[in-house]
Amino acid sequence: MDEWEQYRYNQARAWLEHVRGLADAVDSAERAVEYERAQMEQLSSIDYARVRVSGTPTSPDIADILDRLNDNIRQYCANASAYTDERRDCYDRLSRLESKTEAKALQLRYCMNHSWEYIEGAMGYTEGGIMKLRRTAIIHAYDVMPIEQRDPMHQAL
Repeated sequence: MDEWEQYRYNQARAWLEHVRGLADAVDSAERAVEYERAQMEQLSSIDYARVRVSGTPTSPDIADILDRLNDNIRQYCANASAYTDERRDCYDRLSRLESKTEAKALQLRYCMNHSWEYIEGAMGYTEGGIMKLRRTAIIHAYDVMPIEQRDPMHQAL
């Protein structure tokens, strides 16, 4: 691979990994929401049959947990919306690749978050074949990636 191809590969791979990484941000926000929901379920309530409140004086306040839950839900929605928009854009851009085989492989990996092993089996490639396809497909993805995602090109290239 010459310098120009290496540059294109690195730029396109950074963009594709960014899109794929957004799924992790959504998963993380979802886990935070689930944690706060679990905290809500563990809260003690007033037992009117007894004189005192069940639970400890340091137990979390329901209002605080609701605030954190609402914040986490907002964060989850924002992450999910950004991920959906960028994933749709990525899928559309990859559809413009000349080779539909390359497009399908990259869409399965970076838009649908499948492993290369899964893609290898789904597309009927050997391990070496899918890795070769991957390298050339990522280089070609440079041509369809958003220009604002590229680093400024060095004068020598």
